[in-house]
Amino acid sequence: MKILVIVICCLSMILGVASTIHATTIIGSISVSLILTDEDGKIIDGSGKPGTFSIDLSSSGGFATEVKFQTPLSLNHSVFGSGAYNSQSIVINNLPINDLYYYNELTITGDYWTIGGYNDQLVTNAVSTADFYPFDTQNLDSNGIINLDMKGPNRDLVILVNDPPLPDTIPEPGTLLLLSTGLAGFAGYGIRFRRKRKA
Repeated sequence: MKILVIVICCLSMILGVASTIHATTIIGSISVSLILTDEDGKIIDGSGKPGTFSIDLSSSGGFATEVKFQTPLSLNHSVFGSGAYNSQSIVINNLPINDLYYYNELTITGDYWTIGGYNDQLVTNAVSTADFYPFDTQNLDSNGIINLDMKGPNRDLVILVNDPPLPDTIPEPGTLLLLSTGLAGFAGYGIRFRRKRKA
């Protein structure tokens, strides 16, 4: 009888531990990193060039948040491996895995900045500023979907934003007309001056 009681107690403890393990939700995280580059492609923090950058992150399970950055960035993370910090990273923790998380296109406020691309690193790791893609539902690295699962409970979304070079200035038609009129006037004066000297 004592053996039966001991076996029953052991089984109930094992089942209790198993149900506790099963009830525990495994959680993960998504790190959203923003990299800014100047007109020469050099990584910068955006000092002196006002800008606000925001992206919405939501899940099929009802989670929703807005991730927001503002210049100058507080560079706190190195996306391209070891070395100097080259991005500001905001980590969203305690996200249940086996859920799909969605991000939209980045919203930019400020005259200096244009979107360079996205990489949520499902297929291609971001190792340089060349590894970013336009927002595209057909590209697995920039399709707006991040899947947290047992193989990848912690994922990174990296966004590249550029300060594009100033466009080459093209003279206005009025400027060209004024310049050509001035040149014609000089040519006419030169011809007239030569004719007077010959006479």
